[in-house]
Amino acid sequence: MSDLDNLSDDERDQMRALFDNAMKAGPAIAAVDRLVYCHLLDRITSGNMDVALDMFADQSTSDAAVRELESLSEDERDDLCRSVIPMWNEALSRAVILMWRGCRRLGYDPEGLGADHLAILASILLCTEGKMIPPA
Repeated sequence: MSDLDNLSDDERDQMRALFDNAMKAGPAIAAVDRLVYCHLLDRITSGNMDVALDMFADQSTSDAAVRELESLSEDERDDLCRSVIPMWNEALSRAVILMWRGCRRLGYDPEGLGADHLAILASILLCTEGKMIPPA
């Protein structure tokens, strides 16, 4: 049994509010955009990581990714969402839990955790797991 199983309703509500606020933050939107871009780049390069890394920061690649996104059928867009959104939600949930626990253990009120910082931590967690292609 984890310490998350012993949370009060108020603590769960606080964590939910932190997650919801972070989900709307600019860094969260940028991270989801980057995840979509990486998935599209993987598709454009047929999974060739060397080519993807060479092309990552090129403006023409970004333009190609936009065209690729626009050309996707509704089912393909749904598949893309099913790949990206759970990955992001899991990372953001872990960021909230880690920071919430850290605040509690250090005697700080997690209420003051910034949404931007939580979203950035979630991005870092994804990067350290190799789920985002780092910029060139």
